[in-house]
Amino acid sequence: MLFGTDGVRGIASYFFENRLAYNLGRAIVSRRRRPQRVVIARDTRTSGYDIEQEVIKGLIEYGADVYRLEIMPTMTVSDILRQLGADYGIMVSASHNPPEYNGIKIFDSTGGKLSLKEEGEVEAEYYRLCGITKKHRDENTPNEEKRKEGHTELLQDAALMYADGLLKRTEADLTGCTVKLDCCYGACAKTAPDIFKKAGANVRTLAGEYDGRLINVFTGSTNIDFLRANMSEDDYIGCAFDGDGDRMLAVTPKGFIVDGDYILYILTMYLKERGLLRKNSVVGTLMTNYGLEKALNSKGVTLVRTDVGDKYVIEKMKECGYSLGGETSGHIIIDEQGRGGTGDGILAALMLVKALKDARIEPDEIPSLYASFPQKTVNIKTPDRIKKAVLKDERLKALKELCGEEMKGGGRILIRPSGTEEKIRITVEASERETVDDVLGLLVPAYTEAVTALSRKPR
Repeated sequence: MLFGTDGVRGIASYFFENRLAYNLGRAIVSRRRRPQRVVIARDTRTSGYDIEQEVIKGLIEYGADVYRLEIMPTMTVSDILRQLGADYGIMVSASHNPPEYNGIKIFDSTGGKLSLKEEGEVEAEYYRLCGITKKHRDENTPNEEKRKEGHTELLQDAALMYADGLLKRTEADLTGCTVKLDCCYGACAKTAPDIFKKAGANVRTLAGEYDGRLINVFTGSTNIDFLRANMSEDDYIGCAFDGDGDRMLAVTPKGFIVDGDYILYILTMYLKERGLLRKNSVVGTLMTNYGLEKALNSKGVTLVRTDVGDKYVIEKMKECGYSLGGETSGHIIIDEQGRGGTGDGILAALMLVKALKDARIEPDEIPSLYASFPQKTVNIKTPDRIKKAVLKDERLKALKELCGEEMKGGGRILIRPSGTEEKIRITVEASERETVDDVLGLLVPAYTEAVTALSRKPR
């Protein structure tokens, strides 16, 4: 299977095997006869430029006009393609993954990620095209037609277009707020500080250079302790982005980690008060903390859960016309019109600080907004080829069921394969921390042993 939970992703060299990046570019636009327009950007990874160039070669070969944004956050692609009325957007990034990874995310004309159906169509076209060489095309093989090559154009004012649109949309006035931004040497390193300064904030930046060798390394939203260790008493709040900027987590001056669930709660109350929370509902995932669900219900708001993955959140928002959704990991999707869209870490950060300031809530008061259930996730390194076998193991399933019964309805166990890494994730949530630790103490060794045993079996 080509597509995972968030586009196509893998070790960077993967994209040059059988010219994957080039053929994927061709597959995206070859399904339509008319010329198309595509917006493309990348994060700071050292492999990004070469992968981007391969994709562009495939795009223009099939007549697409390509608008390059160079290094920009993912959500800039989504925003600019809507402003231009383009057909597709492409982001070359592996998001929160380490520097040696890379990926290709694809957006449709609405600025949202491709649906599962569209991914299937692109994937089928990709495999069809993989066996067709340029020599074959020049000989007018069946199902292929000669097309006039497209062109590329650098949009030098892309950052300004995105920033102006965001500031106009949020009307954020952060004057007097000292905000610390951890940009993890990624795509937000220039864009986020500039936008916060334009909003009036006093900005202190960490990991604020473009450096693809260090992207997500001990910094950013997946390494939140770096920001936590660098918070000062005179900081109003800190915000950490991931490599491509579609995730954001925050930290208070006293070191409390404001995860996606707390961000959802604060933004829910903000939108609800202003009549912008469509259908009095918010979209979360199976990972969303039960404490948040209880808190939302007490305010007359329904939490709608989806499978883990921001694309499932976005699909549900689009399907039902909801205006807010997100994941505990920090993917926050805000669309007042209920059209879906994509995760935007900078937008979420602006809205979070604005909501706190307008409501006169001191960030260190956030932990008292609702009682979060203790929750912990342990990752077990698992080769992709044995993930299904591990999850189908009857003894492990019986152990999970037994643990669930012992919790007596006072918690949840979620065991799932990572869609982007060779890992199985075991998450336990309960009303007491001791219960969480006890259950993990049973499950983790059992799953680790099973992975070891299955890994030794011949392929």
